[in-house]
Amino acid sequence: MGQKVHPYGIRLGYIRTWKARWFSDKAEGTLLHEDLKIRAYIKKKLAQAGISSVEIERSQGRV
Repeated sequence: MGQKVHPYGIRLGYIRTWKARWFSDKAEGTLLHEDLKIRAYIKKKLAQAGISSVEIERSQGRV
């Protein structure tokens, strides 16, 4: 009997890219929570724009 794998997770890196790209030594939870707030804000404010996905990239203190 085989194991079930999430189709999105198996395709990461091959066909699809990560929805967020950043590294952190500390405060991963805080940054993740901030990412979720950003996504919710954009989806709420631009609901009529037809945005399919939001990709977040952080580099040394900038979003």
